[in-house]
Amino acid sequence: MNRVLFLFVLLVSCSFVFPKAKRTAPEWVLNFKSVYPSEKYIGYVSSARTEDEAKEKSLGLISNYFNTSIQSVSNSNSVLIEANFNDDSSWYKKNTMNRTVTVKSDANLFGVEYNFYFSEGENLYYCAAFIDRALCAPLILQRMEKNKKNFTDFYMLGQKSEKNDCMTAMRYYAKASSFASEYLSLAEYISLIAPKVKISKDDVEKMAGVSSRISQLAQSSSINIYATGDSNAVLKTTVENLFLNEGFILKDFGETAGYLMRIEIERNIVADGEVFIATPRMAVVISSADGNVFSYSKTFERLKAFKESTLHKHIETKLSEELKKSLIKEFYESI
Repeated sequence: MNRVLFLFVLLVSCSFVFPKAKRTAPEWVLNFKSVYPSEKYIGYVSSARTEDEAKEKSLGLISNYFNTSIQSVSNSNSVLIEANFNDDSSWYKKNTMNRTVTVKSDANLFGVEYNFYFSEGENLYYCAAFIDRALCAPLILQRMEKNKKNFTDFYMLGQKSEKNDCMTAMRYYAKASSFASEYLSLAEYISLIAPKVKISKDDVEKMAGVSSRISQLAQSSSINIYATGDSNAVLKTTVENLFLNEGFILKDFGETAGYLMRIEIERNIVADGEVFIATPRMAVVISSADGNVFSYSKTFERLKAFKESTLHKHIETKLSEELKKSLIKEFYESI
């Protein structure tokens, strides 16, 4: 027993003579730029009481950097010239440090990665948010090429449609415009990630000009609008305003126009005791001499009211709200 007691006392004594070594913070906490130099990374380090808060703060700093810098790029209208791709496989090499997580952020940032460290002495979480320029640039260029191809495909369809159907051409151009917006956004992004990459000025000018072409086609497209089941003309007026806002020329029914728009309203009202019930339906069809160009329809769940006049107003309000929300959106997207 004396031997056991001796060993126990010895172990306790050693714990005081040789205390536990302190955990050393990683180099990126002590000297961030030595690990993430600006020429290779865009990054920031933050600390907070929780891991999520530290991550949010460091991501916010990157987001502010891009928002400020991209605004500066846009204002200066920097010249973009054709890119040369570097297939050097070393771009894809990566040194992992501590715990690394790659995410797509809500701030539309691309390729953000994180390192985390907890300092027991300070009771703080440290987070490094960074973008590896060499890793991120090829991925952005791939996305740009995909958007450029999609833009070109729909742009060519728009060009082919212009001869016979301006309205369809508009819708193809609008589809192309959505890919152009993504491409131009990525072009601004790559200018900060890899400033030496050059983007075609002709591509940028062509994509930036699509919106103007859509407006020109709208102004050369005239529409006759005819409505049934719309005794107060509330829904006809709603549709007219929507298409006027898009730049279309509206003509009175009977005048010569390139397109005819038919608005059909079915109120389907029945009496159920003291309550009036309706299951309204509406449809909008646009046609040209060659056939239908666009169709839109909505059916609604039962609407109720104690007075039929109140129910009519309720129907008109409900249908008008739906038209404002979805008609133009579907017009451009359903191509």
